[in-house]
Amino acid sequence: AYPADVLRGAWETLLTNQFHDILAGTVIPQAIAEARTEMATVETTANRVLNDALTAIAARIPASDDTFVVFNPTDTLRPSDVV
Repeated sequence: AYPADVLRGAWETLLTNQFHDILAGTVIPQAIAEARTEMATVETTANRVLNDALTAIAARIPASDDTFVVFNPTDTLRPSDVV
């Protein structure tokens, strides 16, 4: 199932930490520490959602036991062999 609630929570946390005082560093040190902690949680959440999505996609690709799936996370075509 699509993790809408998880992504929404991460998105809201990300937006909260884009407040101009946080970005400029004009807040108290405790606020900076809290923002770093929250942003680390956002990154962890995003990586988990990405990994879950790629795992689900890979599971639908017919492959033998000695095959692996490679994802190109960029928007650039990479016409090369995987070695």
